[in-house]
Amino acid sequence: MRQGIWVALLGPVWMLSGCSALTSNSDDTRRSLPDKPPLAENLDQAEQYKLAVDMASYYLNTGETERAYTVIERLVERSPERIEGIRLLVDYYLAVNDQDMAVVAAKEAYKHTEATDRDASRLARLSLLNQQPETAREIYQAWSKSDDSTLQTKGLNNLGIVAMSQKRYDLARRYFENALALDPLSRKARNNLKLLNAMQGSVDTAEPSQSEREPLTGQRGEGHEAD
Repeated sequence: MRQGIWVALLGPVWMLSGCSALTSNSDDTRRSLPDKPPLAENLDQAEQYKLAVDMASYYLNTGETERAYTVIERLVERSPERIEGIRLLVDYYLAVNDQDMAVVAAKEAYKHTEATDRDASRLARLSLLNQQPETAREIYQAWSKSDDSTLQTKGLNNLGIVAMSQKRYDLARRYFENALALDPLSRKARNNLKLLNAMQGSVDTAEPSQSEREPLTGQRGEGHEAD
């Protein structure tokens, strides 16, 4: 990444930082301004990148989406090895209500070498919202086979949600009950089971049946309170 690129991008920060020094009688003040490069040149590349990320986030939060996109585009183009720009791109598409492109950007974040469970969870949620349950199911299925019992519980609970969304209620019940078998204190799985029982008009005890406590191994199921 060439430093000049970031200087051009972050130049306005120097202008903003100097505004407080200018008054209505600013001729003398202008002449006294130091003849030196913008503030961004005094930052190393990591600091410049962080500043650009902060700027993009600020523009998104204030509704200045086009300004945000200009910064985000450069983040992604000039630092493809960093994931923050791609995550911001998801935020941008959500801000402009382009759900399809938000999913595309979320998939890129999910494939990134710096991706975490946060990126997987976001992609799964967006996929469900955009009627793409297969993507969500693959992610939650992987979670349900994790060695981490907490992640496994989340995977089972969310697989139940996917099954519910497809009106596969018996399968959803098995997922919720298996999630509760792993973690009886899982509020989300318990509430989802209550919701399922209410939808089916059954009396809810929210307790897993003894016959269905075994894990769902080797079966591809679908997977309302998501983790």
